[in-house]
Amino acid sequence: MQSQQLDYRPVWGSVSSTLAEQIEHYWQSNQITIAEPLRAQRAQQVAVVIYGEQQQLLGLCTAAGCYATRFQANFYYIRVSLAKSIRFTYALPELFCQTYELFNRSYDPRQKQAPIGLYAHFENAYLNRLRSAVIEEAGLVFVGYNERGEQERVRYFTGAKIGRYTPQQSANSER
Repeated sequence: MQSQQLDYRPVWGSVSSTLAEQIEHYWQSNQITIAEPLRAQRAQQVAVVIYGEQQQLLGLCTAAGCYATRFQANFYYIRVSLAKSIRFTYALPELFCQTYELFNRSYDPRQKQAPIGLYAHFENAYLNRLRSAVIEEAGLVFVGYNERGEQERVRYFTGAKIGRYTPQQSANSER
């Protein structure tokens, strides 16, 4: 596989109609199925995108605030997808790190209801075979399995405090 230069761009809170169209095309061309009523909302949840050398959209990460019951804390529930052409490259951990840095920069531990980190589960069978407790290049810590047997992982923001907070939304309800 020939490597190419990838351009990671934060777009959280600023997804234009043009970018939303690119996202929709990306999902279609990569056979990523998102129910019709959720597409517009999911496009607005995109936090970071990856562009290739020809300015083609090759990957993205979405984020949505959620309340993770088992942690009694708010997190950003993230979803990551990559085009087939970059799936087995450094792109996945780099996209995760770029997303983490985006949200970590704005984290304020004095805001008690603020998400305290990123929460993910691995729907991909290949990723579910990972056995490391910590994925070093992404800082993801294994915290258990969900009801479907998929690995769950978190990464806390710098200075994150744990405590009992009022739920925003269950982490399991956004799937």
